[in-house]
Amino acid sequence: MSSFKKQLEIASKTTEDALKGFIYQAGSIYVVLTAPHAQGPSSDLFTGEIAYRVGAKTRSHVFISTLSREKLDLNLPSKLAQMSPFRLELKSLVQRLTKEHSEILVIDLHGMEKNEGPDIYLGTLAGKTARIEVINLMIEAFEKEGFETWLAEYFEPSLIGGDITASISALGDNIDAVQIEINQTHRDLGSKKIIHALVQVITQWNKKYGPVWGTASILRRITGVKFPIKSKNTLIRYLGGDDMEIHWAKGKRRKVRDIIDPIEEKWFPVNNSKELIRIIRKSI
Repeated sequence: MSSFKKQLEIASKTTEDALKGFIYQAGSIYVVLTAPHAQGPSSDLFTGEIAYRVGAKTRSHVFISTLSREKLDLNLPSKLAQMSPFRLELKSLVQRLTKEHSEILVIDLHGMEKNEGPDIYLGTLAGKTARIEVINLMIEAFEKEGFETWLAEYFEPSLIGGDITASISALGDNIDAVQIEINQTHRDLGSKKIIHALVQVITQWNKKYGPVWGTASILRRITGVKFPIKSKNTLIRYLGGDDMEIHWAKGKRRKVRDIIDPIEEKWFPVNNSKELIRIIRKSI
């Protein structure tokens, strides 16, 4: 029996889990996978299994519904869905993650009923729930793995996204939420290709947007900033404000003010990134 099936069996037998209506697999990166229609009848077949396996391989957080959409469709903007344990705990997790890191990716997994058309549709409510650079990264990663990937807003408006992506993306400017619709032909139980492709998508996102540490984290924050930086206050603003935390080591963070306060105003203007890092290292 697979680990996922064992989790389903436990959830069905445990009163607390059965009432909760979902399986949660904790992760350690800033990516969350959801499969709100994983349970039959009327399930998006094997999306729960796919989410579980991808989560295990990438260390992503995973929410898998154990309720049929015939009982409660978790992707609808109804009060009952929005106040469900699945949605409330998903919201709580994303809010916690945003306090730890400025970039969050939520992938909402679904399955198309048909097996014609593209392999994958990406839904972002016509660009409202994810930035174009994140969408492009996902398309490139999928297509590199041989999956024809289309934007739903242009070709299949019914798949542009639901209330999960809408509500989660509204929690912060740097939360990208994307509904992924997988063609039926790629969702059989033994399909390793789609699992590998999703792992590559998440890996590429994590390389670009996941946390880095120390001065590398500062350099990422100021990417695209025009030098010279003329004052300490300007630098603090570029880095997100006094109370923004910067990953300084694995498991450790420092507030911007604690990094920047020791820098003397006489060292400004700072003319380039190498000079900035030299000043910071000298000060802390």
